[in-house]
Amino acid sequence: MSFPGRKPQRTVVVRQEIRPNVHHGDVHFLAKRLKDDTGCEVVPQLNYRRQVERFDIFGSNITQLDTTVKAINRWIETANTKTSASASWAKLPAYDFNKWYYEQIKIMEDERKQMFKGPFPDDLPYSIPVDWPSDLLSENANENYTPPVTFGNRLEGLDSIRMEDEVWIRFSPASQSPWQIEICGYDMANIERAENHYLTLIEKIRASRTSAAVINIVLDREEGNEIILSQSEPWWPSGSQTTLELVPRLIHPPMNDELGSFRRKPISSAHLSAIQREISCSLETIKFERGSYDFSIRFGCVALHGSGISTKDIGKTYPVKSLLHSIDSGNVISGQVKKWAFNYRLGEQLLSQMTSADDVLVPVRPSGTYGMPPSSLKATRPTFRGTWALHDPNRPLTENNAPARLGRPSPRYTDTVKPPSGPPLNIVVVQVEFTEDEEGYFEKMPARFYRLKAGAGNPSEHLDVNLFELGNGKAWHFGIERMFAVSKSTLSPVITNFADSVKMKPDYSAAINSLATFATWNMTPSVKFHFGKLEKVYKFGIRETDYTVERVSAWYPNQNVPCCGLVVRHAEWAAHLAELERLPPGYSANFDNAIRTFFPDNGCDSSSNRSSLDKQLKATSLSDPEKGVVPGLKLLMGKLMQLSAIVSGDGGVSV
Repeated sequence: MSFPGRKPQRTVVVRQEIRPNVHHGDVHFLAKRLKDDTGCEVVPQLNYRRQVERFDIFGSNITQLDTTVKAINRWIETANTKTSASASWAKLPAYDFNKWYYEQIKIMEDERKQMFKGPFPDDLPYSIPVDWPSDLLSENANENYTPPVTFGNRLEGLDSIRMEDEVWIRFSPASQSPWQIEICGYDMANIERAENHYLTLIEKIRASRTSAAVINIVLDREEGNEIILSQSEPWWPSGSQTTLELVPRLIHPPMNDELGSFRRKPISSAHLSAIQREISCSLETIKFERGSYDFSIRFGCVALHGSGISTKDIGKTYPVKSLLHSIDSGNVISGQVKKWAFNYRLGEQLLSQMTSADDVLVPVRPSGTYGMPPSSLKATRPTFRGTWALHDPNRPLTENNAPARLGRPSPRYTDTVKPPSGPPLNIVVVQVEFTEDEEGYFEKMPARFYRLKAGAGNPSEHLDVNLFELGNGKAWHFGIERMFAVSKSTLSPVITNFADSVKMKPDYSAAINSLATFATWNMTPSVKFHFGKLEKVYKFGIRETDYTVERVSAWYPNQNVPCCGLVVRHAEWAAHLAELERLPPGYSANFDNAIRTFFPDNGCDSSSNRSSLDKQLKATSLSDPEKGVVPGLKLLMGKLMQLSAIVSGDGGVSV
């Protein structure tokens, strides 16, 4: 069966190297069986050799679509392990009564819940009207949020609440207030639960209206008034050499004996308040959004780029105030903190300094919750991590938007007539980690898979706070990156086979200081790289806290020698953000007081913050910088300045 004019909801492409050698009749039998099992129409597309090239899947239920994709991927992997004779032998699976029984129960339950998306029964005993908040209404069409705009004309965006809480939702027929909805049902507890989920969605809309701000603060502002622009250094990864990027460095006046004195001084309360306000705003926004988040503080080189930058600016000087104004406006110049800070030689010197900084750092378990901490900082062993961003084989990189023009010249594209654009990027991220076992060998951990937002080539950024140390052209960057965790079974075998092929080179555990890359993998024509890097990570704890700092050596594409950087995290951040990976619609993460949850007063356990001080903080306005800044943020800033002292080689600095 075909569906002319309809676009399939899912497509599974069967690439040449994973195409099973089966009869076309077996493929059509599979499509029929999948329709019976999942309720989705599956249309195999065959080539001229009667070999399957892809499966087009048609359906309306997301769960059923995902189940069908998993079943097809499983069939491809299984069929590739069989000969054509054995693949054509058993056509029907063995009958399992228990499996059939629970499948029928699930089907009946799904069908029952579909009725909550239909018309209202006449005998509903309970109902609750819910008004739409007036602050979301505006005369400006771009800022006017109404239920039809947000959830659809029939409120189909609330279908998940309807089915989960088993209620009916509609616009109130006798409403006196604009856009009032009515939640009805047979159980008052279900109605109240649905109301809470609906109000949570409203809070999500409010949070999304708050535009994220970029905070740029120069820590060594008092050590000079002008900066000089220089070209990026040759050791930067090759991707940064394709566009012009300039590095700003502070010009120190002669006879200045106070260089580095900012590390001994506390950051001003006004700056701390601005940092806290922006971090709190970002955390309050993402707690409604499903995704896999990474909150980190990295130390890297500062780069300026944009239309306002040219080679003529190399060697020129500008006032620091003008630089900040240009970056904050973001019109012609943009500032970026890279993920690298040092070349390999300086990175090794930094590692030596860190392993000698017993007054600031302590040894910790390199792989998080597993293993034992080393006996000393110098005994710390690294872990290895590989990250690859691959184009999804089920989404074509190019597509023909128009048939070939036989006998006619191709059209000329001008400023007003643009060429047809290809499909958006669809990137799958594969992460593989190698950790050391009890015998000193590195063991491969299960691969993790993520998707990026459609059309994006990098993880989404939800926080941008930069603390510049312009004296050395570097900065501390507070960032929250977002991807979407995906199940291995929903991905093409091309992706999963690539992840399975990643191996650590033999005997590399005996040569961990080698400049050579540590991993190998199999390449096939269907594996299309968007980006990739390999990392060697030394992890240390920051004394008297649960913050950790990682010294990362990273091999970027076309780089034979790694470059190095620093990354700071708290041990609890990953656990707090893990709640968002499977967040259902209408729910939010329970961060309580977000800023104090992520920045504990003692730097260790956020549960120690549950005290009367919490009530005092909630009653305190952040517009009062002296009273509004939490102790945990001040503590973290002090620890960052201690790390900055180690980086600068001024080990005698104490904060």
